[in-house]
Amino acid sequence: MDAGEPTSNLEEQTPTPKSGGSKILWIIIPILILGLAVLGWGFYGGIKTKKIATEVESKIAENEQKWQIDELLNPTEKVNSAEDVAALKADYQEVYDDSTAGLAKLETLKGTRKTAALEADLARFYQLTQKASGNAITMLNYLQEMQKISSSFPTVDATGVAELKTQLTAFKASVDKSLATLKTIKTTPSLEATNKSMVTGLTQLSGLLGQAITALDNNRPDQVQSLLAGFATSASSFESVKMPDQTAMKNDIATDSEVAEIKSLITSIKAKVATCKTVIFTF
Repeated sequence: MDAGEPTSNLEEQTPTPKSGGSKILWIIIPILILGLAVLGWGFYGGIKTKKIATEVESKIAENEQKWQIDELLNPTEKVNSAEDVAALKADYQEVYDDSTAGLAKLETLKGTRKTAALEADLARFYQLTQKASGNAITMLNYLQEMQKISSSFPTVDATGVAELKTQLTAFKASVDKSLATLKTIKTTPSLEATNKSMVTGLTQLSGLLGQAITALDNNRPDQVQSLLAGFATSASSFESVKMPDQTAMKNDIATDSEVAEIKSLITSIKAKVATCKTVIFTF
């Protein structure tokens, strides 16, 4: 600087920025952003909770329109024909499919803290209705097979040896087919005794028919007459085979405690749905 020039005090007068204020600002901004994100996520959780509650409410209402718990207990009271069995089985299959689909959806559902209890109730509800409808389907499958067996035996009205052998052979084939089915068919606890009696009777009948066919092959009509008399006795023994009573069959589908739990769960689910629909903010 040349001598005589006026000295400037500009640099001395300009304040130097303080680095501390800048650091505070950079700390506050991320906290604000994080706070807004958390706030937004909380409101999103509230929206999600309401959405889940509304969907559950709709599904429960749909289920109640299609079937009632009390109706689930009395399938045999509506069965008077093969058509009745088929129609009722289709109804139970729908309940079973709905319950299975509901459980599958719950496994992949990512709910909120507020929907956790609702999801637990709904899962238990579907587990019980799946079990009850599955038990009813098992029972109806058995009734279907019994109807098929009762109508499958051919008539024996032959007038000659050759014709009699043909008819008895067809009869034995039908009996053996029914026997194979009953030995492998799934039963409910109350039907086990009935099925055991049926298997015993059909086994005896198959044996008599086999002996009669052998006697015809050996040209022993005297033995055939004796065996056919035994065949009549064996066939009449099926009349003593009894189906279990209604109470036992009801318990096969669902016990009294399970029915009470299902009804309680419906009440609980509806109450939790109402609560979840009021939620505004949650995680």
